[in-house]
Amino acid sequence: MKLNTAKASSGALFEASRKLVAKGQYFDAADYLQEILRRNGQDHAAMFLLANIYSSQGMLEEATNFYLSAMRTAPSELSYKQGFIDFIGEKRAFMHDDSIGDALVECLNLGSRLELSRLYKYWFEHNTAHPEFHAAFALKDRKPFDPENSAFFEKISDYKPLFTPCFLLGVKNFIVLNPLFEEFIVHVRKQLLAGKFTPEESLVLADAISHYSFNTDFILDCTEEEQKAIDALRFRIEAGQYDIADIALFACYAPLYALKNANEIMQKFSASASMADIIKTQISNYLRLREISESIVTITPIDSATSEDVREQYEEFPYPRWTSFSLSAWIRSWEATLNREILNLRDKKLKILNAGCGTGNEAILLASMFPKSEVLAVDLSRTSLAYAVKKAEEYGIKNITFRQADIQHLGVLDQQFDYISSVGVLHHMKDPVAGWKVLSGLLKPKGLMTIGLYSKIARTGIIKTRKIAREAGYTGDAASMKSFRKKSPQILDPDVLKNISSFRDYYSLSMYRDLLFHVQEYNYDLLEIESILKKLNMDFICFEQSRSLMQEYERRFPNDPAKTNLANWSILENDRPSATGHMYTFWCRKGSYTTPSYKN
Repeated sequence: MKLNTAKASSGALFEASRKLVAKGQYFDAADYLQEILRRNGQDHAAMFLLANIYSSQGMLEEATNFYLSAMRTAPSELSYKQGFIDFIGEKRAFMHDDSIGDALVECLNLGSRLELSRLYKYWFEHNTAHPEFHAAFALKDRKPFDPENSAFFEKISDYKPLFTPCFLLGVKNFIVLNPLFEEFIVHVRKQLLAGKFTPEESLVLADAISHYSFNTDFILDCTEEEQKAIDALRFRIEAGQYDIADIALFACYAPLYALKNANEIMQKFSASASMADIIKTQISNYLRLREISESIVTITPIDSATSEDVREQYEEFPYPRWTSFSLSAWIRSWEATLNREILNLRDKKLKILNAGCGTGNEAILLASMFPKSEVLAVDLSRTSLAYAVKKAEEYGIKNITFRQADIQHLGVLDQQFDYISSVGVLHHMKDPVAGWKVLSGLLKPKGLMTIGLYSKIARTGIIKTRKIAREAGYTGDAASMKSFRKKSPQILDPDVLKNISSFRDYYSLSMYRDLLFHVQEYNYDLLEIESILKKLNMDFICFEQSRSLMQEYERRFPNDPAKTNLANWSILENDRPSATGHMYTFWCRKGSYTTPSYKN
C-alpha cells in the first residue's frame, strides 16, 4: 500500500523506502526519499540511501552526487565514507574531479578506520588524470615493463604535482597493483636519495614513500649504487652521526627496527610531527609485536618437517600485512554471493574455528560478523599471530582467542564447532586431505565449513613460473626473490608476466613468496575436490562467487538450480579458466555426500 506522501511523516517515509528497497522497488523508494529531502535538505540518511539506490541502478552521476552530499552533511559518519569508497572503488576515473579529490582526501585521512584497499585503482587513475600530474609525468602514456621507462623518468623536471594531499596520502595508505606505478615510485625514491628536493619536501615525501616501502616489505627495486649509499647511511646512523632527514630517508629503503640503535631513534623522534608515524610503523609496532609474540599460548606440538618449514616462512614473512577492514563491505559481499541459510547464521551464537588465521584479517571479520559468537583462531606462526592480536586490540575485538597450533594435531581439542573456516591453508600442508579430515572431525553434526583451495587450471601461469624459478636456482630468501622479480621481464613470457603481475601478491615481498616461492603447495581441480568431499562425507553447498558468474552458471545449467554440481562447474571453468579465480572458496556441510542425480 502506497503512503500518502503529503500526510506521512519523514520517519514513516524513510522506513517505507527501506522496505521498498528490500523488495527491489527502487524508484518508488527514491520518490519517498526525494520527498524527505524536499522537506529537509540536510537529511543525510535519506541522501545516503538514495546514493545506494542510484548506485544499484547504474545511475553513476546521481549516486556520486548523493554520496558526496551525505559525506559533506555528516562528516563524522564513517559508514557514508565507507559506502562512497565501496562505490567509487569499482569505477574508472576517466577524468579528474576536484570534489571527488576532496572526498578521497577525507577518506585517506582516516587511515585504518576505513577499508581503503579497494580504492587504490580509482585513486591512481584520478591522480594520473589530473592535468598537472599528466603534464609532469605522463603515466597514462607509458606501459609497464617498458625498458624505455627508466630513461623517460630521468627526464622529469617538475615534481610539484607529487606534493598534493591526495597523492601523498594515497602513497602512504595504498599498495597500488600496477607495475608502472611501482616503477615510478622507485624513480621518485631514487631522486629523494639523490637530494633533488628541499629539506621540507624531502621529509614530506619520505613520510609517504617509507610507508609504501614498509607496506610492500621493501620489495621495491634498488640499484647497486643506491644500495651502497644506503649501506653507508646505515653505518653513519649506527655510529650516531645522523639527523632527522637521514632517518626518514633510510626508512624508505630498509626497516628502522633493523638498526642497532633503533630504541635510541624511537626515543629521539617519536614526538616529532614529521616522524611520529614513521617511528610508530617501523619501530614501536615492531617492538609491540615481539612482546605479543612471546605471550602467545601454544596448544599443539609442531613436530613435522613440513609444518616447521611453513612456520619458519611465516615467521620471516607474516602473511598478509593488512592495515584495515570493512565489515560492511564483507557483509555486502556475503549477501551478493551466499545463500540464505548461511546469511541467517549472522544472529546466531556460534563456536567458530578459524584454522590457519595468519595475520588475523578473516578472524577479526568473523568475530565482527558474529558478535555473539566465540572465535578460536590458530596458526603455526607466532609472528603472524602477534600481528593478529595487535589488530584485534586496535579494533576492540574481544570475542577471539588466538593460539599457536598445527591443524594436523587439532584433534586433541576437547570441543566441537558450529562453523570452521580454513581458506588458503590446507594446500600448504604435507597431507591436505588428512588436515581436512581433522577439521571435519571437529565439526558438530551438520556443522558448516568454508574451505579455500588453489585452482590448478587458474594458476597455470603461477605453476609455470614456480617451475622456471626453481630450475633457475632461485630460492625464497629476500635477495633471491628480488633478483628473480627484477629479471622476470627478460625470463618470463609476456603473457605469463602480465598474469603474475595481476595478483595482489606480486606487490609485497611476503605475499610474493607465498605466490611463487612457498615451501609447500598443492593445486586442485574441481573433480578432485568432489572426490575428497565424498571421502570425508561433506556436502557441497555453494561457492563464494560473483553474482554474474552465478547467473552464467544458471544460463548454462538450468537443471541445477542449487548450483552444486561440481562436474558442471568444471565444464564452465575449463571453457573459461579464470572464471572461478585462482582459489576455490566454497562452503560445505558435515553430513553424507550425495551424488547429484541430474544431468545437463
